[in-house]
Amino acid sequence: MVTGIAAAPVDAAIGAWLSGQAAAPPASPQPGREGHRELTALAADGKTVRGAKDADGTQVHLLAAMTHDTGLVLAQTDVAAKTNEIPMLPALLDGLDLTGVILTADATGPTGPTGPTGPSRSSD
Repeated sequence: MVTGIAAAPVDAAIGAWLSGQAAAPPASPQPGREGHRELTALAADGKTVRGAKDADGTQVHLLAAMTHDTGLVLAQTDVAAKTNEIPMLPALLDGLDLTGVILTADATGPTGPTGPTGPSRSSD
């Protein structure tokens, strides 16, 4: 067990390395699709971590960004007990390069500042 280190920088370093492993494949070799890049599908979803509790005894709830095809968790953030996943989604995505990414989300994503009427983040 590792103790006494800040979890956020470790999560960020591991997530950055995993992002490199999950990078979109090169341009498609299919005839007629020259120059088109394949897209990486990324899911945003929250889960309560069974058996884990924070300092005040509250169950830990995490929001994660995970690749559809390989299940790699590229980023995660803690969802505090006094909030929900919706306001945490922009913070989760801010640390990711979304170039060539299609993001899916459950009921978390389509409302508020991350939904269709909110600010968009461009990708290629």
